[in-house]
Amino acid sequence: MLREFDVTVHEEMDYVAEGRNAEQFRESFKTWSNIHVPTIHWHATTKKVLTMEFIHGTKVTDLEGQAQRNISPAKVNRLLIKTYLKQLLEDGFFHADPHPGNLLVMEDGRLAFFDFGMVGRISPLLQAKMIDAFFHVVDKDPGGIAQDLIELDFLKPGTSHDSIKPVVERMFEFHFNLKLKDVNFKELTYDLADVMYDYPFRLPSNFTYIMRALMTLEGIGIVTDPEFNFFETAKPYAKEFMLRREGKDFRKMFVDKIMGRDEGGSIDWDRTWKLAKMAFRTVLNTGT
Repeated sequence: MLREFDVTVHEEMDYVAEGRNAEQFRESFKTWSNIHVPTIHWHATTKKVLTMEFIHGTKVTDLEGQAQRNISPAKVNRLLIKTYLKQLLEDGFFHADPHPGNLLVMEDGRLAFFDFGMVGRISPLLQAKMIDAFFHVVDKDPGGIAQDLIELDFLKPGTSHDSIKPVVERMFEFHFNLKLKDVNFKELTYDLADVMYDYPFRLPSNFTYIMRALMTLEGIGIVTDPEFNFFETAKPYAKEFMLRREGKDFRKMFVDKIMGRDEGGSIDWDRTWKLAKMAFRTVLNTGT
C-alpha cells in the first residue's frame, strides 16, 4: 500500500500526467453525452501548472441546487454508479478520488469529472475476478466469496485455504440474512477489515484505491438518494457489463476452437450455461 501511495503522490504532482489522464477518461466516455470532462489547454499547461476549461455547476451533494434546476439527484447518482462500473469492469482505468469536490452537475444535467491526479488501473484478469465476486455477494454464496478472496490474493502466502473458508462463511452469515437492499458496502468492508486483523488476510495494493472509491461513492449515494443501496443499484449495470464482456470472450474462444486456433484450451460449458441463463433472464426482465 505504501508503494501504491508513493507512486500516486508523485503522479499527482505532475500536471502534465494529470492532463493526459483527463484526456484518456474523456476518450473512454466519448459516446456518453451525459458525461463531461473539462478541456485541457495544453499551451498553458506544464508539470507545475494545469489550465483547463472552467465549468459552472452544482455539487452532486447539493440537493437544493439540483432541485432548482429540475434535476433529480437520484438519477445523477445512478449515472455516477454506472460510470464507475464502466470504469472498473470495462475500461480498466478509473478516477480514484470521486469526492463531491471533484464532481459537478452542470446546468444542462451533464455530470462533469475533475481532478485526474489520482487514477487507478485494473487488468482484464482482475476485472473478471471482481465480476465473479460481485455476483457471489449478490447471490449470497459464502463458499464462492471465500474462493474469490483466495483468487484475488487476499490471503498471505502459505495460508491453508480450507481453514479460511469457514471463517469467511461465518463473517458473511449476518449480511446474508439481510435483504440485498439492506446490505451496506461500508459495513461489509469494515467487517472484513476486522477479520483481516485476526486471520492471515492482507489487502492487495491494487485494491487500495478501488475500496476507497467505492466507499466514497456509497457515501454520496446515501446523501443524494434515501433509498440508495450500492448492490441493488449496481446489479443491473454489472449484469450488462458482464454479459457484454463474457459474451465477447466466449465468441472469440468458440471461433478459435472451431477454426483450430486454440492451444489445447477448453470451453467452460458450465460458465457458458450460467451466462446464457443470465442473458435470458435479463431479456425477460427488460421486456425486449
